[in-house]
Amino acid sequence: MKKTIIVCSVILVILLIVGTGYFMLQSKLNRLEDSLLVYLVHEKKYQEDDIALIEAHWGKMPALWVNVTFADEPSNTYVYTDRGNNTWVQIGPTVSDLEQGEVYKHYVHTQNWR
Repeated sequence: MKKTIIVCSVILVILLIVGTGYFMLQSKLNRLEDSLLVYLVHEKKYQEDDIALIEAHWGKMPALWVNVTFADEPSNTYVYTDRGNNTWVQIGPTVSDLEQGEVYKHYVHTQNWR
């Protein structure tokens, strides 16, 4: 009986830790999406209708990034990352995409964004 209670308690604690971690990550991703939308509307002067999709992701490098698809360019995805203090930076498109003549209407060219 005691062994069953201990096993159930350990499983419950593990589930709580995993669930809390997942909830915190989803909350962070949602905040990033909202923050980027505010940045694009207020700083870059886009209309909300200009933006078809904003979707945040978690990965390796950068750890958190947000994909943006604009309504007038549904086949192109722009990648943004928050460098801290709501300092948003557009990453890409790749040099090979630009050299192949791909057209990116919303591409922000920066020399060095580090």
